Amino acid sequence: MKKRNLEIILQGVYDFDDPKPRLEQYITPASIAADILYNAFDDISGKRLIDLGCGTGMFAIGGALLGADATGVDADESAIRKAEAFCSENGIKARFVCSDVSDFLERCDTVVMNPPFGSQRRHADRPFMDKAIEIGEVIYHLCLSETEDFVERYYHARGRDAEEVKRYMLEIRHRFDFHTKDKRLYEVSLIKVIV
Repeated sequence: MKKRNLEIILQGVYDFDDPKPRLEQYITPASIAADILYNAFDDISGKRLIDLGCGTGMFAIGGALLGADATGVDADESAIRKAEAFCSENGIKARFVCSDVSDFLERCDTVVMNPPFGSQRRHADRPFMDKAIEIGEVIYHLCLSETEDFVERYYHARGRDAEEVKRYMLEIRHRFDFHTKDKRLYEVSLIKVIV
């Protein structure tokens, strides 16, 4: 599948019905998700992929379309139902598990994740990083570029090599009452982490 075709399909992935600010629920833009998945193609195609904090399933769905045995994990049951509905309606074989990431135990080849940045709850990303280290051989982690040094040091301190793969401009549109602008751009970094 060409990257543009993947992006077109991912543009249809459902958004959250009732996004929760404390979970920092924003859908990853299809253009960024498709590019991340293509950057990770060799670690995805034919491999076992886990999308930690999958929300409505963007990376799990995209991974499945690129030939992964893909599972999405999220604590929000309504988001899981949206992901399952999209897959069912579009004939996509991905599995979804409603679970706190800390309780999830399945191992995989590759973790792909866009965890909470910690804007609403300090250190909200740490359980995701800890679980990714525990279950994955390779991790693709999207973080705010301003926290990239911390993220890389966190992985290095736990015996993992981590390096920036690419940067993106992520647009967050007005979604919650505390947002003061119609939209805001954030620079984000894709970090690849390996044993």
